Amino acid sequence: MSSYIVQTAVAASSVPNAAAGKVNIFVDIADGITKSKDSAGTVVPFRPSANVSNSSSLSTYTITDEDFFRGFGALAQVVTLPDATSNTKERNIKNTSSGDMTITGISGQTIDGNANLVLRGGKKQSVTLRSEGGLWWIV
Repeated sequence: MSSYIVQTAVAASSVPNAAAGKVNIFVDIADGITKSKDSAGTVVPFRPSANVSNSSSLSTYTITDEDFFRGFGALAQVVTLPDATSNTKERNIKNTSSGDMTITGISGQTIDGNANLVLRGGKKQSVTLRSEGGLWWIV
């Protein structure tokens, strides 16, 4: 349970540390990402009960068990989705990089019937994808 929620973008440094056992939720003005801050002052992307991964140094990345993936930095990135036949949970992907992010499936698995999906750099675009057991769909 959070003790502090901000709906407008603010600097992480302006958000107070949370009370013990709680997190403060806010939108970071630096990158537009919803984040949480705990009692120790640790700031991380916020998604309840989720595995989160970030990449700024890899040009290619394969999503394994993450529910949320965020690319940032200046690199163009290629993100490969896991096998749609055995991974049916939602995947949330956001590009806060200045380079384009190309999302692809494996072994001909398409995304809404397309071979890939591009999130343009500098636009802070995001997408939520879900597998129906064979292909990926934008939800």
